[in-house]
Amino acid sequence: MNPPPTHDGVGTGAAEKSDVPVSSNTPSLSGAGPIPDIYTPDDNFAERVPCVLLLDGSASMNDGDKIGLLNAALAAFHLDLMADPVAAVSVRTKIIRFGDEAAESILDWCEAPLFHPPTLIGRGRTPLGSGLAMAMQDIAEEKASLRARGINIRRPWLFVLTDGTPTDNWEAAAARCRAAQERDAFLLWPIGVGPDANFEVLKQLTPDGFALEVEETRFRDLFRWLSDSMRATGPAAPASGSPALETAPDDLFIVRD
Repeated sequence: MNPPPTHDGVGTGAAEKSDVPVSSNTPSLSGAGPIPDIYTPDDNFAERVPCVLLLDGSASMNDGDKIGLLNAALAAFHLDLMADPVAAVSVRTKIIRFGDEAAESILDWCEAPLFHPPTLIGRGRTPLGSGLAMAMQDIAEEKASLRARGINIRRPWLFVLTDGTPTDNWEAAAARCRAAQERDAFLLWPIGVGPDANFEVLKQLTPDGFALEVEETRFRDLFRWLSDSMRATGPAAPASGSPALETAPDDLFIVRD
């Protein structure tokens, strides 16, 4: 299963289009060595791959200990990024939980050396619309901030994971998501946990109308695939990306289209 197509003829490894010129003095970390003991983001001018994890933190995520399995997978995701010296300083992650009555940021933008895996709780409702709105605003602001520093950006990823049905007004946010993807603002991966997730809603988050199903017992494999994909789209990757890692494994996902 291939990732959502982009609209400039390139894959997920392509640098995002920008009106802000990037300094030719920006260092490449494709040959980066060990991560410094003291990591200072202001001294890091590597090309970035922004990634937002928009994660369901509603009460239903307690069923079958989905929330516990998700927390363990997040901790392993951090270790996977830290294991690669390029990914550790180029992948920039933000985590948003949507639960209770609105979305909340539980990990602000950071690279792996400053990534402290949060502990999600399963409580309340499923305000997906609130989460999508926050994620889109955060992506736009992060891109502007990086560009202001003269840092090149790979197209951001927005990774949506939910096991249920939205409990707020999500339609307007979904329409904005589709329009943003048409402009290549980000790639969105709509992931439903188990067969009870509302895939008809998830399919409305992308212009191509697809969603992916994964079982909670495969969260670790899911985030390992994500970390591999982030490495493939990072500065060490060719401009066209890595075909092997741009393919979502058939034994992990069920495609809903």
